[in-house]
Amino acid sequence: MIIALALLGTAIYTVYLFLSVFFSATKLGQGLILSVLIISSFGFLTTLILSRSVNNFLVHIFYIIFSLMVGLLFYLTIFAILFQLSKLVKLDIAPLILTRIGVSLAIILFGIGVFDAAFSRVKDISIKMNGLSSNWQGKKIVQISDLHLGGIYGISFLDKQIYKINALNPDLIVITGDLFDDTETNLQAFGPELAKLKAKEGVIFVPGNHDVSVGLEKIAPILATANILTLRDQAVSINGLEIIGLDLHQLIKDDNNLVISNLEPYTGQARLLLKHVPMDISLAKNLNVDLQLSGHSHNGQMFPLSGITWFFYGKYQYGLHTEGTYNIYTSSGLGSWGPPVRTFNQAEIVAITIN
Repeated sequence: MIIALALLGTAIYTVYLFLSVFFSATKLGQGLILSVLIISSFGFLTTLILSRSVNNFLVHIFYIIFSLMVGLLFYLTIFAILFQLSKLVKLDIAPLILTRIGVSLAIILFGIGVFDAAFSRVKDISIKMNGLSSNWQGKKIVQISDLHLGGIYGISFLDKQIYKINALNPDLIVITGDLFDDTETNLQAFGPELAKLKAKEGVIFVPGNHDVSVGLEKIAPILATANILTLRDQAVSINGLEIIGLDLHQLIKDDNNLVISNLEPYTGQARLLLKHVPMDISLAKNLNVDLQLSGHSHNGQMFPLSGITWFFYGKYQYGLHTEGTYNIYTSSGLGSWGPPVRTFNQAEIVAITIN
């Protein structure tokens, strides 16, 4: 927390210096700039905490507003740092011109991010699975991940996504974690909407870290009412396709010693693994998994943060990777955490044709 506050304070001060030049601010103007930056940052933290325990319309509205302001602050911080670096290298461009360029680019990147978060795309991919039964040849699995339903992504957002998902006519829908966000107390309101998800072979869910934070005991009855099957270190076989759902044990360490008690003896059947975090690669290969579906990383969410998720998860932090008979697809997700901003990283629904 101390480190986070120190970084936030540094960002606020750097942007304050940057915007003071941009606005050619007087003492009064500088004070106003600093006040807005402090209120935006700590307003976000305050409403984030309040939204976890208070079901209040105004709290949610201010949380959305402050979240957007923090998203803009992120890009202003990047260009504010570059502005300070330009002074160190004595770049021969007037400071006012540099700040105008920086603020303009920050606003453009922020605007792109808001658009990419608000309008999801359908990403079509095809994957070969060894031992796939004739029942599943050419069938479609739709993966959705990281919706973060809560203070920002509400019923209307979910309704639009379900319309897109059902229009794909999926044979199976899988939700690979972080369905809910811990910024909403009235989770029951999402139940009837989630029940509208339609797939011939059903809907399966595995938990993510935010679902654990919300409380799986709170989520379980909502999912059960919506006819969504939850798999926690369990396997289920559907028409010859064996589906393994792993719980969220650790975010960093692989679960190589994990035992799935109801896993059928391997006789060459196709296996699908659902795991929120794009890890456990060696475990998946040892289990003869043909396809692993994960999420969690958001592909960094806001450019250029994908470098950080790459540090933790390597190449598996986003996209499709094939290694022999093993495939893994990590989705960038449908929602976002904090700022509803996904610059150069559009929210996605993944439609997977298997053969």
